[in-house]
Amino acid sequence: MNIFSGYELLWLFFVYSFLGWVLETVTATLKQRKFSNRGLVNGPFCVMYGITAVIISVGLPASALWGIFGYIVVRWGNKLTWKLLSVFPSVLSHIVLLVLIILMIVDITASYLLLIKK
Repeated sequence: MNIFSGYELLWLFFVYSFLGWVLETVTATLKQRKFSNRGLVNGPFCVMYGITAVIISVGLPASALWGIFGYIVVRWGNKLTWKLLSVFPSVLSHIVLLVLIILMIVDITASYLLLIKK
């Protein structure tokens, strides 16, 4: 595994942010048939590409594994999930999803309250 200095990580961040902007802008421009700036605010940077490149560079073995999992999810996992969920009635699916959302909000709120107490 490579160890990068802060200087090198900043360069990786900016290079990949710019390349991400180029990719996103070209794709959107071709799709919409007119120039479409896909950068954050007005600058030529898509920071998610830069952040992702830095995270992958710092934690490469885990990132490679997540890449494999990501491929599996996109290739087969989503289809299988939808097939399994289609077994349940629509009303039940909506109710369970609402309950999960409420539980997540309660969990996030409780975690936040615990953090600010300290």
